[in-house]
Amino acid sequence: MNVKVRAGEGGRLFGAVTTAEIADALTGATGEQVDRRTIVVTNPIKTLGAHEVAVKLHDEVSAKVALNVVPA
Repeated sequence: MNVKVRAGEGGRLFGAVTTAEIADALTGATGEQVDRRTIVVTNPIKTLGAHEVAVKLHDEVSAKVALNVVPA
């Protein structure tokens, strides 16, 4: 799944990818509403490329989602 963000030279982002941006991308990709509070990002995403985040579906169930951060 691709997340488009503003980036400078060298692949550095202007800030970090937020859980709201990830939730919007997931909602667009799946068609299901995803709450930003269910997304767990262990380290701030501040570079372009492949990253992995967890989505907490239930107290005991979580899913890993592969993100591809690309420049807008």
